[in-house]
Amino acid sequence: MQHRIFVVPLATHLAPAEARRHWEQRHGRVFGATPGLLRYRQNRPVDAEWDAGRARFCSETWYADRAAERAAYDTDHYRETVAADEASFLDREGAWSAVVLDGDGLGPGGGPRILWFDESPPPGPDWRPVRLDRPVPLPGNGTTLHVAAVDDVDAALALTRSTPVVGLVCDSIDLDPHAEEPPDEHFSEPPTVGQMLVRSAERWPEADALVYPDRRVSYAQLLEGARRAGRSFLAQGVRPGERVGILMPNCIEFMELFLGAHLAGAVPVTVNARYKARELRHVVEDAELVALVTTDVVAEFVPFVDLLGRAFAEGRPPRLRTLVLLGRSSPEGYVDQAAWEHAGTEVTDDALDAAGRTVAPDGTAVVMYTSGTTSDPRGCPLSHRALMRTADQVGQRFDLDSEERFWDPLPLFHMAGLLPTLANLLRGGATLSMLHFDAGTALRQLVDERATFAYPAFPTITQSIIHHPGFADADLSRVRGLLESAPPETLRHVQEAFPAAKVVTSYGLTEASGVITFSHLDDPDDLRFTTSGRPFPGVEVRIVDPETGEDCPPGAVGEIRLAGPSMFDGYLNDPAYTASRTDERGFLHTGDLGTLDAEGRISYTGRLKDMLKVGGENVAAAEIEAHLGRHPGVKIAAVVGVADAHLVEVPVAFVERAPGTPVAEEELITHCRGELATFKLPRRVWFVDEWPMSTTKIQKFQLRELAESYVHGGATP
Repeated sequence: MQHRIFVVPLATHLAPAEARRHWEQRHGRVFGATPGLLRYRQNRPVDAEWDAGRARFCSETWYADRAAERAAYDTDHYRETVAADEASFLDREGAWSAVVLDGDGLGPGGGPRILWFDESPPPGPDWRPVRLDRPVPLPGNGTTLHVAAVDDVDAALALTRSTPVVGLVCDSIDLDPHAEEPPDEHFSEPPTVGQMLVRSAERWPEADALVYPDRRVSYAQLLEGARRAGRSFLAQGVRPGERVGILMPNCIEFMELFLGAHLAGAVPVTVNARYKARELRHVVEDAELVALVTTDVVAEFVPFVDLLGRAFAEGRPPRLRTLVLLGRSSPEGYVDQAAWEHAGTEVTDDALDAAGRTVAPDGTAVVMYTSGTTSDPRGCPLSHRALMRTADQVGQRFDLDSEERFWDPLPLFHMAGLLPTLANLLRGGATLSMLHFDAGTALRQLVDERATFAYPAFPTITQSIIHHPGFADADLSRVRGLLESAPPETLRHVQEAFPAAKVVTSYGLTEASGVITFSHLDDPDDLRFTTSGRPFPGVEVRIVDPETGEDCPPGAVGEIRLAGPSMFDGYLNDPAYTASRTDERGFLHTGDLGTLDAEGRISYTGRLKDMLKVGGENVAAAEIEAHLGRHPGVKIAAVVGVADAHLVEVPVAFVERAPGTPVAEEELITHCRGELATFKLPRRVWFVDEWPMSTTKIQKFQLRELAESYVHGGATP
């Protein structure tokens, strides 16, 4: 078979920067993603489409509605100059192509590099062939293409680890007899959660799927555990479409239950293990749970049986038929683990498979509750299409593969734990996690399990690891990426602590399937630290002036509003609130402040409610927090406003000290004086050892209440 590569002169179409921006806004980043491109090219007939100065690799089924895709481009230039070239090329069956959009400084001498398996004639006069014996200038681009010949996949992957690569040519031949078949989710329709598990277990049966300090399971074992859980759900009378709750800390059983519910056609509701009795009862009633599975394992949480006893002190919600307790105990009113497992053995595989076939891509994959500051938690139903599409885009942005060892200690009942786990299950990687976070255990796991990606996400976790006595001697050189949410200065410190990794940030919310963007791994430091990258393909973002409702220009701060295929299906049982959070164009009001730069990168700057009004001046709490965080004695800072008779409100700060640094209140105020405007100076600083937390975030409304009690209520810190 022949293997083809062609280079199209850019000067006759869109400018390189414009072409690249159009590509990434709609289809994600391909530059430097050669191993990923290689994986999902193999074993499939693939063609390549030249479209408005951008490259798109596509199979016969990927983006099947090409007319709709082209409609996104309203340039007459495209219709007049590109259509003929495209049609003539696509008529050549079996042809493969890689189109270089721009050099962007990649490769030796400032040009891009492409891996090459063979050479052959171009399909027409407008295509320039690449030769192996010399560099090829790119007309109108000012860069040079450098071509490297390789003999096999191993050589190709080795080269991608040592030099930037923007393209790869192979064909539908089996270049590697052991290479996994590409996941179908890269194409037009993502799988449901249950389909994903079955397919992944077929592709990587013996590979690690989930790894905990005391236990690990392979993909085949995870599928079998999920099938056992699915049969047990059916044995308890759970019918397809009914909702079942999971109230547990991180553990392998959590994922077996979550995945097993899908195999049984049920809808899992992940219940926050930090909820108090009133919140827990609200969720059980609001979600109309028919079954709730919990455990007698006690992590940092209260015993769940005691908590449920208080929640149901006045009687169980009427829809709740079954309470299941996994573990060694057998309290009255619960189906214990032995009975749960035995009942499942009475259900046939055929019955389980029939129930699983009732699940549709637009059906609900999970209901996750978001915690409000002034109201009960609200349920966010997410479809299989939205959830798995986002999981796939996480995999693409991070270039996850079956060799990944992805460390994520965040709660599975929160999207920060669940979404990366699904992304790795989709790609065949291993997810490393733990029952509850402990810095020493985390370090041992990162080292012993040879972690390649770390997802601490929050300074409370990251700083605990960095300040652990064993951190300096820990070999973390294999960690290639690390997610952190913090001000730029803090991110730079984290980058110094993890020099082998690329520190990235994110932006998202539960209503948008958890995340809409991450920084690009191959962006320079400044862009990774100051922006969260371009939104995933298909996600639409508006930055809106909250007072006028007008769209803001690039770089201006406004409310972030979102729409697109990754969005939730509206707040459960609350259409009125859903309508109040949706603008006239169908975009969700996030309540977050941010910017979009000229290249489409998003930056989160704070909450609308975190914008203080000090004597008529707008003051961002995040700005003060970032400056306090530059002091070596500060581990974490949180700024809120308290009422003031003269200025309406003034900023005050809560600070957790860095270990071994006895910094005082006046020292931190002095640290801000001269660097921040006087009206931005924190009037008081109080020190804390623990923070009031929701699932993953500091609950500032509690800090505001505490500050008011100190300043105006006579309370003593």
